[in-house]
Amino acid sequence: METTANLEYLTAFLAREGYPISETGDNFVTFQHGHRTFVIALDLNDHHYFRMILPNFATIDDSLDLDRVSIIASHVTAEVKAAKVFAVGDKVWATIETLVESHDQTAAVFSRMLELLGAAEELFLSMFNREEEAEAETAEAV
Repeated sequence: METTANLEYLTAFLAREGYPISETGDNFVTFQHGHRTFVIALDLNDHHYFRMILPNFATIDDSLDLDRVSIIASHVTAEVKAAKVFAVGDKVWATIETLVESHDQTAAVFSRMLELLGAAEELFLSMFNREEEAEAETAEAV
């Protein structure tokens, strides 16, 4: 499977499945699913590899939040199968990387990857919001 053929397959697959495509490049395609924007990135040197990314689902407000983001991201990465959550600049991203031998395998794991990335986002935001609420309650009590 060469990268150009993979990209053509993914673009056709997304269109056939009803996912609106917003952008394509030499090794990536961006698409919408619900209220979320996803990116599929291919590796030009490894035709069996691809990464599905949920970028920019949270913003880091100040440097004090970066430590908390890192701790929560580490917890979510450990809890949600296959998902990795991490900071990119002042944004939080989730990603899943996989290796496939054929287009059929890509189609077979696609919806599961979307589910897991959504679960990672939801768990991250839930944990982050709980920590903020606890800090606010502590501040009010003082």
